Amino acid sequence: NNNGVEQEAQCPICWEYLREPVTLDCGHNFCRKCISFYSEICEEIKDLECPLCKTAQQRSIRSNWQLANMIEILRKLEEDSRREGALGVCERHREPLKLFCRDDAAAICVVCDRSKEHREHSVIPIEEVPQRSEVGSICTRRNCDVMFGLLTQLEMEKQKVNSVFERMYNFLEELELLRLAQLGSLKKEIEEKQQESIAKFSEEISHLNNLITEVEGTFQQPERELPQVRVRLRDEFGSWPTRLIFLLIPSKLLFLVSAVNFTLDPNTANPFLILSDDLKSVRRGSKYQVLPDNPERFDIMMSVLGREIFTSGRHWWEVEVEENLGRWAVGVARESVRRKGVVRISPDEGFWAVGKSFRDSSSPCQILAFTSPKPLPLTLRRKLRKIRVFLDYEEDRVEFFDVDSDDLIFTFHSASFSGEKILPFFRVWRGVRLKC
Repeated sequence: NNNGVEQEAQCPICWEYLREPVTLDCGHNFCRKCISFYSEICEEIKDLECPLCKTAQQRSIRSNWQLANMIEILRKLEEDSRREGALGVCERHREPLKLFCRDDAAAICVVCDRSKEHREHSVIPIEEVPQRSEVGSICTRRNCDVMFGLLTQLEMEKQKVNSVFERMYNFLEELELLRLAQLGSLKKEIEEKQQESIAKFSEEISHLNNLITEVEGTFQQPERELPQVRVRLRDEFGSWPTRLIFLLIPSKLLFLVSAVNFTLDPNTANPFLILSDDLKSVRRGSKYQVLPDNPERFDIMMSVLGREIFTSGRHWWEVEVEENLGRWAVGVARESVRRKGVVRISPDEGFWAVGKSFRDSSSPCQILAFTSPKPLPLTLRRKLRKIRVFLDYEEDRVEFFDVDSDDLIFTFHSASFSGEKILPFFRVWRGVRLKC
């Protein structure tokens, strides 16, 4: 059946012979361009599905070369049939118009001749028609009818396409309005939360100002009342972020909030290091001192630890740096760090510190954060004279501040203290003096 073959060779979307036919997972065939355009539309709205059976597809489109070859053969057969004569082929049976029905004055095919419609009519071969112009006129009329039918069908398909695009446009317009409404709601929600945060922050600042005024008044009161003030301040600021405390509390009141006053441990000092009599400062000497080689002493690294041990809480202390372009480091260390041999200052070795090395000692505003796997260069606004070290044991965090400017120098997050004891750490070289 020629009609069945033609239907199989037509694309269900454009109703033309398949061009570059492709096959979906469900087995239906389409033009590559047609299904690609349909796929783009589906991508905006839903997952790809077959236009015929509506089953979901995995977007795996395969070329059907066998069908492409068959369609090419079909096109050639039609061309050969058209070459047989200007009369063309029968619209109903797709066979050459080789006969002429005198009763209907129409060219017919051999299948029409055997049909009930023309069985009793007078039919002769088309070559025997006396006046060929008569047949030509008839065929011209038939061709006009066919052309009009095609134009009508084309107009109907055009209306269908316009309807599809109109529905798609309306959908995209609704989608745009929905997204804009969602963005508007999100913007309003963000603005409301921002206003709530500003109001809460302003209230906290007002409360803090009142508290500072009250605390400053205690300087005129007997010293026996200061411990009560210290307890109250700890209650007030216990949950505040570190940077906010240091920015808002006057420097003269910081000693009331868990300030640490400690001395250096001479049993950990390298034999080249010289500690002050009050064990508050350290510098490097020029001669090796004969000292007991106890396990806790650094034998190679020019370092010393503080006597204060931390196992919980939040603590801070300040260190003065007196240097003439020399090497130094300040921070904290695990009690279990290696003391013997060459030791690299890094979190992997149990040190969290900032300072200077040979590479950056020529610039007064250049220091290092001794991170892993290698140190991170830092550039400061001014020469560092005094460092504030802040340790938050529970949060595994170590922070360093420039005391003169209150600028944050560096923060070690997730310091991984692993429940060990933590101690203040110092390293010095020639031309450097550190004082805690």
